[in-house]
Amino acid sequence: MSEPLRVALVCEGPTDKIVLAAILPGLLRRPVVVTMVQPMEEELGGGGALGFGWRGVRRWCQEVRAGRLSTLDDWLSQTDLLIIHLDGDVAREPDVACARPCPPAEDTADALRAVLLSDLGLSAPPPGLLITTPMDATEAWLLPILRDVQTSECAADPAARFIGGEPKLMNQSRKKQTARYRAASRDISAHWTRARGLSQLDRLERELAPWASR
Repeated sequence: MSEPLRVALVCEGPTDKIVLAAILPGLLRRPVVVTMVQPMEEELGGGGALGFGWRGVRRWCQEVRAGRLSTLDDWLSQTDLLIIHLDGDVAREPDVACARPCPPAEDTADALRAVLLSDLGLSAPPPGLLITTPMDATEAWLLPILRDVQTSECAADPAARFIGGEPKLMNQSRKKQTARYRAASRDISAHWTRARGLSQLDRLERELAPWASR
């Protein structure tokens, strides 16, 4: 069996880690150990130094660029793969404002990746860094995986469809229920291939190919 691939993850919050940790072993056909470095695991109960959500992801990139959180080379040297994960709906935020007409979803995804690369002071990702921007959010991947229903990547707010029905991942206040995501992780691992055809999952699979077990 292949050695576990060490993945450092920069993301909006713990539910993103749960989903990626469930999907990555199937994409890579090998064991994976995912460590969340933004927000850090020990910060989850207290707000975190850089904050949660998309602003925390961008602040992390900007701090790394400035060398206040070690350099990107330092981070890449400590792991096999660094993944920065940001939901595509962030492109519509006034502070970002890079959304493009959709379809195709790829245009907005590419524009959002360019924003993150600029935050890092880069024009292209170096070896060992992947940026993934599920459109319109990570829950767009989960709709076919957990509900076996197809969805458009251009459909806004796919997470809202998990307020009701099964599995119910959000409460009526639209707060994501981490324990419910965790309970669904086995099904996510078993059925992730249902989300093939969604452009940003397919892109992630292609970009992971150099680390995949043959």
